[in-house]
Amino acid sequence: MVSIPLLDHNGSIVGVGFPSAPGDRFNMTARTSALTQHGDSQFIHVTRNPDGTENWDRAPRHKSPWTRGTRSPRAIYAIAHANPNEFFLTVRTGLVPRRVAVDGTTYGQIVSASQYFRHSVSVNPRSPILLLSCNSGAGPAARLAADVLHSDGGVLTDIHAPKGVVLMQAKYSKEPLVVATTGMDVVESPWVTYVRDRPSTKTEE
Repeated sequence: MVSIPLLDHNGSIVGVGFPSAPGDRFNMTARTSALTQHGDSQFIHVTRNPDGTENWDRAPRHKSPWTRGTRSPRAIYAIAHANPNEFFLTVRTGLVPRRVAVDGTTYGQIVSASQYFRHSVSVNPRSPILLLSCNSGAGPAARLAADVLHSDGGVLTDIHAPKGVVLMQAKYSKEPLVVATTGMDVVESPWVTYVRDRPSTKTEE
């Protein structure tokens, strides 16, 4: 399984990335390497029209659901491509890497086994977990992964996942997280929170 450590601006490991498309390594590391101690305390919610264009003229900033007061605790990241039902990873079988789809339970097991993720959780056990995988919160994918992380992954905190597309291109790396949704109003939260004390329970903030 191809994975990379995600580092913040100080070179500390803050999670794991699973690149499976061209440019992923650069975009994933650019996102987290720009993080300061209280990074991602805000996010931008931009809506998309049916033709795919985005309404940047009405894209407000919001306080992130994992932010308490004016500061965001240092988050731990697991980044992979996804849809509402599955996550996408790269496996090495022979000479040619192959992209595969796995369900949320399997992804949770893979994240839990990652040395980069385990290290991040051991150093910052009270940090919230961000599953930065597009649309994973819109279906069972993130919920199943969160159940495994809470039961077997040593995660003691809430887990958050997007119901829309996270714009991970490097050009956005120094901006708040941008989540693009279709069919939602900008005042609605594009995040789902899986609460540690009640596995499988989700709240929308």
